[in-house]
Amino acid sequence: MAFGRDGVEHTSDDCKFTSTSGPYINNLISAVGNGTTAPSGYSSYPRGGHAEDKCTQNSGDSPINLPAGNWWISCSSGLTVKNSFTVGSPSTVVFQGGLTISSSGSVSIGDTAGNSVVYFRHGPFQKDAQASLSLRRTMVYLNADGDNNYIDFGAGSGTLTWTGPIGGNFDALTLWSESAHQHNFGGQASMSVDGVFFIPNATFSFTGQSSQDNTANAQFIINNLSMSGQGILRMQPNPDRLVNLPAWGAALIR
Repeated sequence: MAFGRDGVEHTSDDCKFTSTSGPYINNLISAVGNGTTAPSGYSSYPRGGHAEDKCTQNSGDSPINLPAGNWWISCSSGLTVKNSFTVGSPSTVVFQGGLTISSSGSVSIGDTAGNSVVYFRHGPFQKDAQASLSLRRTMVYLNADGDNNYIDFGAGSGTLTWTGPIGGNFDALTLWSESAHQHNFGGQASMSVDGVFFIPNATFSFTGQSSQDNTANAQFIINNLSMSGQGILRMQPNPDRLVNLPAWGAALIR
């Protein structure tokens, strides 16, 4: 953002790169908005004339495959996926409500063809323990909507692949969340994450199960970290895919 946490321009916590890089998050919010209608130039899901398009997809329903483009998921109470939901790349996907990937459901947004953005206006981003999620070269933005926007990924036999964009305005930025609600991140049977997770106002809670050994090639900028369970989380950020933080120096605490 152009301004720092105080929301006031020309103070000490302003972004020092604004003059050369631009306020990309501010621009994204201005373009997408937080209203109740589709952003300009976006196609709507559910699509007219597609009986298979539903806001609550059951396990026996047809898989959904949306082509690359700008999509507004107009499910005000959130989209629930119990089969398969795929969006091509590059795309910008705006969720009016939240997203829940239930039981053995699978969601895939983005691939190696280009960068994508997922924007949550309202509602949580949830994945059950057995569900699968793939976000490749994709930045996720969670609007600071009171206590309603947060991540909740269950720990279990599911899989998670989440890599940040390569190049562009959101290079290496995997998640931007200003919500103060606790974000829960469970260990997975298979997990591959990359980039920067920016959660400055909330507690990030990792829960692992026995025999789980997850490695995160990612940087976490968070308010608090909570660890529980018997799993292992190895944080090994790629030095080419992180934010260099200012050196605050050291002091002896007596």
